Amino acid sequence: MLSMGDQEKHDVAIVGGGVSGLYAGWRILADARTRGKPVPRVTIYELGDRIGGRLQTWLPFGPDGGIRAELGGMRFLDNQQLLCTLLAELGFARQDFLPLHGHGPNLRLLLRGRGTALTTTTPTKRYKVSSSARDKQAADVLAEVITEVLGTEENRLVLKALIGKDCPADRREWDAVKAELTWHGRPLWDVGFWNLLSDVRNPETYQYLCDAFGYYSLAGNWNAAEAMEALHLDFTPGLHYLTLAEGMQALPDTIAEHLTRLGGSVEPGTRLAGFDVGADGRPSLKLVTGPSTRTTVADQLILALPRRSLELLAPTAAFDLPGDDGLRRLVQAVTPNPAFKLFLWYADRWWERRGITQGRSVSDLPIRQTYYFAPDGPVRHSAGLLMASYDDARAVDSWHGLCPTERELATGRDELHTAMRNFVQRHQLGGAAHDVPRPPPHLSLATEGMRRHATSQLARLHGVPEDHIPDADVGAFADWTPDPYGGGWNFWNVGVDVRTSMARIKQPLGPGTRVHVVGEAYSGLQGWIEGALTATEVTLQRHFGVRQPDWFPTGYYLGW
Repeated sequence: MLSMGDQEKHDVAIVGGGVSGLYAGWRILADARTRGKPVPRVTIYELGDRIGGRLQTWLPFGPDGGIRAELGGMRFLDNQQLLCTLLAELGFARQDFLPLHGHGPNLRLLLRGRGTALTTTTPTKRYKVSSSARDKQAADVLAEVITEVLGTEENRLVLKALIGKDCPADRREWDAVKAELTWHGRPLWDVGFWNLLSDVRNPETYQYLCDAFGYYSLAGNWNAAEAMEALHLDFTPGLHYLTLAEGMQALPDTIAEHLTRLGGSVEPGTRLAGFDVGADGRPSLKLVTGPSTRTTVADQLILALPRRSLELLAPTAAFDLPGDDGLRRLVQAVTPNPAFKLFLWYADRWWERRGITQGRSVSDLPIRQTYYFAPDGPVRHSAGLLMASYDDARAVDSWHGLCPTERELATGRDELHTAMRNFVQRHQLGGAAHDVPRPPPHLSLATEGMRRHATSQLARLHGVPEDHIPDADVGAFADWTPDPYGGGWNFWNVGVDVRTSMARIKQPLGPGTRVHVVGEAYSGLQGWIEGALTATEVTLQRHFGVRQPDWFPTGYYLGW
């Protein structure tokens, strides 16, 4: 058992101040208020000095500057109903939503040294792809693979019997059939997506998919059933990406405001070292704030944490990952994916001289995806932001070799703040230099090596000499691989019964226990805010007796 000492007591203790933890606390308090129940004591403990988890926004030119650097989650889909209705309930209006364009004029595709328009009709020219994939966009090839797998005789019978159609149209229908789908006589959950792709297309086609899609992780060897559902639903034609005009961090900030008005509290800078469970079944938390350690007892404990954060907890009799094989397999049923972003600010939007105004270019270089941003707020100016690199998986390793030392990282935020203030003052952007907010804690000044490599790769992507790409005025990077995150998002592993695992992780110590895990990592919509919300909502309704509120989308399917 943990040393008890002087104990605080809570009705609900929540560890993790990201969207999942904040949403859980707010919903519990709002439900009690609506039903006329005594208001429970709810406290959220957050390791960092700010809330939001992987939603972090920097507005260096001020709230009206129209340039947002989204360090983590930067968008949502217009069909993600729980998030959209939640935003309306929290007071966001439709004009607070902005499109996040992935398309635009003159965007670039660079594969194996061949630069073309992103919309080229011959994207596979440098690859000896299977005949069925020749001259097709990566998304179209993946769609054909999914159709082929669903079209086997065995799977057609499953689909007809369970949903009466050839292809699932939404999450409810995918959940109805996934456990019964097979490939070469094996449950589809037991098949790796990379292995499946290799069964139906040649190695060159697989490499083309990895290179041209922009994400290595999506074509990785994760759970094939989950991969097929995600690719089929998230990249369906006609969907639109949206973002928040105030920045995505406005979502957790607003939930926190509502939570505190209802009597909840948030304690930043507080680390959960570990927890145990007493003879009465109540969790006991060992909390560390600066040099101080204290113990808190709660009736219920919600761990709004990803896999890596759970692995960092000290082993105890109740939660012993090294010693409890079943618990360890449950927590490690998902794998975090490395993710990295490199931001470059310029006084002049040089890409517009090449006819590019917005959207995303793609390459097989370490920069992978490049996004172009111009100011969209009321204050207009010539400066722009290039998210020069949005990359994942093995591409992140290239940038790790250029990262600052630990000593440099310790001063990186302050140096970035100074550099941006000088930039704003020099070019009179968005207001006085002293109004530039401090960078979020996960953002640091880019090294000279990062900027140099990015400039070289940007020149190759755009087909110009390096001296045609100006030096960036300010550079910064966000790396989601280090602790306590372990990655930017999580994917279900091969061989995992996802339905059973999603049910078990909500009470990882067993039925009737008072410890719960929520969040994006173990959801049916991994990598999305919607996944964090749905997994949390299921837990609250199933294990806390929280009722579905009036603002909830009618007939909305939450999943497992």
